[in-house]
Amino acid sequence: MRSGLIVLLWAGVIYCKLTPLSGQAIDTAILMDELAVSAPTLLGTGSDTVDLSTGASQLTQLTDVLRIESNVYFRDYGPGSSSTVSMFGSKSNEVAMIWNGIQIANPMLGVNDYSMISTADLTTLRIARVGHSTIFGAGSGAGAILLDQKIKPVLRPLTLSAGWSSLQELKGNASFTDAKGSWKSRTSIQAGKAQNDFRYKTHSGTYKNLDHAAAAHTNLSHHSEFHPRKNQYWTFSAWGRKHNREIPPTLTEARSEANQSDAFLRSVIQYHFTTSKHHLNVKAYYGFQKQRYRNPLIDLNAVHRFQNGQFRVDNQWQPHPDFFIKYGVQSNYFTSRSDNYHGRKHQHRNSAYAHLQYEVPGLPIELILMAKPEKVTGQKMGWTTEGKIRYSQKTTGDWMVFANKNMVWPTLNDLHWSPGGNPDLMPEKNQIYGLSWKKSWADNLRSSSTLYYRQAKNWIQWLPGNLGFWQPMNAHQGRSYGINLELEKAVGPHVKMRSGYQFVRSYIMDEANRKNQTVYNPEHLWSFTGISNIKKQWEWKLEGQYTSTRYVTKDHTEALDPYFLCHSSLIYTLKNRPWSFAMRITNLFDSNYEGIKNRPMPGRQIHLHTIIKL
Repeated sequence: MRSGLIVLLWAGVIYCKLTPLSGQAIDTAILMDELAVSAPTLLGTGSDTVDLSTGASQLTQLTDVLRIESNVYFRDYGPGSSSTVSMFGSKSNEVAMIWNGIQIANPMLGVNDYSMISTADLTTLRIARVGHSTIFGAGSGAGAILLDQKIKPVLRPLTLSAGWSSLQELKGNASFTDAKGSWKSRTSIQAGKAQNDFRYKTHSGTYKNLDHAAAAHTNLSHHSEFHPRKNQYWTFSAWGRKHNREIPPTLTEARSEANQSDAFLRSVIQYHFTTSKHHLNVKAYYGFQKQRYRNPLIDLNAVHRFQNGQFRVDNQWQPHPDFFIKYGVQSNYFTSRSDNYHGRKHQHRNSAYAHLQYEVPGLPIELILMAKPEKVTGQKMGWTTEGKIRYSQKTTGDWMVFANKNMVWPTLNDLHWSPGGNPDLMPEKNQIYGLSWKKSWADNLRSSSTLYYRQAKNWIQWLPGNLGFWQPMNAHQGRSYGINLELEKAVGPHVKMRSGYQFVRSYIMDEANRKNQTVYNPEHLWSFTGISNIKKQWEWKLEGQYTSTRYVTKDHTEALDPYFLCHSSLIYTLKNRPWSFAMRITNLFDSNYEGIKNRPMPGRQIHLHTIIKL
């Protein structure tokens, strides 16, 4: 299978290089209304911004978009269930989620559940890969995913959409954009439910429908901007969601009655002030989340409530055309009450940072330095630092060498979970070194690559203790290295192709099974997207995803088989009318696979969607 993958990848490379071009590249549609996916332009680093999509509907899940467009891997428990991210072989708490400039995460777990993010909330999605994400501080060493709600000019203020799928899913969305003088806003409401009772193959070889897997949600978001003067403006953003899910039985369970409910509210107010040399940004954030887990079979009913308040000030200053500085301070306060804690727990984080960029006169070279000290309750001062050198020329492309240090702080669960919490845990520390390269070739061909190596120590691992329960410990020293490759090619005005490949080796140094690939980290990821526009009204899209073997035990005695998924979409837009219809078939070849051990995934599914702009 590995040799076949390599042949297929190189075949795509040769085809992209040799195919002639006649005309300009088309836009990449990914079936999402007003959503752009782009590489990062972060804090003056000079990275190119590449628009990958504007779409006709909101049919594609956010996790699918990130997986196909940026080779991001998700540990997925199935439709309606939770999904956590991994970039460059990382753990989920090493990838930051940034919402309107604020880093958000579940303070108990330190991670985010991407199944609870609706594409209807967003107008822009950006991916900051390793080498570009360190500016966000602790918990961003492997990358960052940036979610924004900035309001774009629109011709029609009201958008309505509805969808259905063979998972017995129904969903609808309404978005309204308004602008009057110096004020404009966008409000979106979405609701959906699904039975998720897909047919799957059991260990005995028989087929049955998945039981107790229903999910339902209601989602509301709002973003408004007020521009009282030309050089200053205010924004207010709010995002609320209520999500209920049944937790289905695993392949080894006869039945399940467990279910989980989540409700959260996130809000941020921002003030922007711009002069000829300064851009001041002040943010105040508040978030609340309540989670309840019930399992009648074991008489469990656990409730967790947590709050997060943040205040930060950032200023960009350009004292000289060749010299750029960004600096700021941040205060971040977590508090949580849980049935698994003794009393209320809290964690306070204070940090400051300085980010400097210098363009060497007369040379195509930029020097970039960043330092961010951070103090956390009960911990010693920690530092996130980075140094980069960029060299850019049209003939050789854009080269960047980078080195950084990043860390992951212990979560409230790591410190206080009862039983097992360990208040003496030290933060995880990472050193990352890498080289990236981007180049635009003739014939509308673009390529990029990132090579990296990481050293980690004090990895926090939950291990069985002497008292009969599991405890978190600073047990491991880790290493990982890999490469990410991407190619994009336009063929005339009607065809566009994109391919990505990622190789990751991640292993623990101080265990008996030294250098075994860490669990749930595939060595190989490959993705391909092809889009064809026909007479401006029809669009056909084909996507392919390959995921290699994932080991589920440290000694590699158990593993999940590699799998290949193929998806196809067809979109029709009425001529001269803002009305589109879409059909999407996922898992076209009806592959049988598992994302997590004993958690079956659906076979072939049909999705229908329509969207109208009024």
